[in-house]
Amino acid sequence: MKTPITLLLLCAAIACRADDATVQIGLGPLLNARIVTTLTDGRLITWRDALDGVTSGEATRAAALRMGEAFAAALPDDGIFPATERHPRVVIPVSNADGASNQVRRSVGADSYTFEVPRAKYRQLWLAVMSGNGESTLELTLTYADGSHSTQGVVVPDWYFPVKDGDARWVNLALDLGKWSSANRMMEKDHHYLHGFDLGPDAGRELVSVAVAKTAKAALTLWGVTGVKAGP
Repeated sequence: MKTPITLLLLCAAIACRADDATVQIGLGPLLNARIVTTLTDGRLITWRDALDGVTSGEATRAAALRMGEAFAAALPDDGIFPATERHPRVVIPVSNADGASNQVRRSVGADSYTFEVPRAKYRQLWLAVMSGNGESTLELTLTYADGSHSTQGVVVPDWYFPVKDGDARWVNLALDLGKWSSANRMMEKDHHYLHGFDLGPDAGRELVSVAVAKTAKAALTLWGVTGVKAGP
């Protein structure tokens, strides 16, 4: 029988291997908007760009507390969503430690862009997304190292609605979020969701990039990309 210390070391090793398979893919210069109010250096740094393309943004937990909303659901202060049985550990570029940088790729109207991924075989590739002012329709093209491509259409639901638990390719990363005005006042206390979508890449081919094409309808925000590598 293994001792408790041995079990802890075994669990730590398993967790390390699982974390090694998860890749947080930075979007770098594609990020173009700041839509989350943070509490940075003891003061509120209010969102700059309306998440829904009109009037509202999000807040970190610490910022929500400073605004007097102790019971409102808000985003994690460090941008980390721990792994669950439904999705890997997801990290978005939102943090109270950063009061200046852009946080998302915001597409109000038609938009197209491409992001590269570290060349590898992936069994999952998750996009963290929100759509404001209606559904967003996307065409996603995955390009592999052998020059082949695969394209799929995706409809991102309006952020007011959760996705169904039975859909293996969709998750609700953040639940029942409130939303705030540029005057740091709560506009609605709940019923807003950060969604995660798995592109389902071909685990037998090395992926190199993803192209995103959005139609003119609605306002989409891409918050982050997380890959899970396939086995050897």
